[in-house]
Formats: sequence, structure tokens, C-alpha cells
Amino acid sequence: MEIDQQIALGITAIAECKLHLRFFASLSVRKIVVPHGDSRITLKDNARIFEAVEDYTQAISLNPSYAPAYYNRGVLRRRLGEEQAGMEDFQQAAALAELQENTALYQQVQAVMMTR
Repeated sequence: MEIDQQIALGITAIAECKLHLRFFASLSVRKIVVPHGDSRITLKDNARIFEAVEDYTQAISLNPSYAPAYYNRGVLRRRLGEEQAGMEDFQQAAALAELQENTALYQQVQAVMMTR
């Protein structure tokens, strides 16, 4: 693996850790309840989700073949009501997971794509 690829993977991992900490810390503070698809999400929550989407977008720009970043960004985009953008991310994640023989991620993406 070339040094540039190693750096990109490292930066991607840091971005993921940062956004997970930021996003999930915000959720644990307010104990958001979303029963059966009811979207009770505040503006502050939306801002954090947008920040997380930006972080995943940055991670993807650094490592465009990192399938989990597409999957996670797709989940967040769907949460924001951006169904088409989320589906595009899921399709890219599935294609990369299949190409990389990541069966677990491929199956996870396929299952999520079937739910609406």
C-alpha cells in the first residue's frame, strides 16, 4: 500500500471516529425517541446530522473506495429525508462491498435498501 493510501485511510478513520463521537454523544444527551418512523428530530439534531454527512463526504473524497462511508452517509441522508441521495450512497456502498468481497456489508446494505 502506498503512503498516500495509508494517509487517506488514517484520515478516513479519524473522520469517522470524530463524527461518531459528535453524533452519538448528542443523541445520548437528549435520549431521542423515534417510534415507528416518527421523525421527532430537532434543528440541533439536524445540524449534527448535516455535520456528520459533511464528515463522511470528506472521508469519501479522501478514500472513494471506502464502502462503509457511503453506507453511513446513506443512512444519515435518509434520516434527513434525502431518499434519492441516500439510495445512491447505498448503491455505491453495495457495489464497492461486492467488488471488495465484503459479504457482511453487502448484505446489510441490501437489507436497508429494501426498507423504506
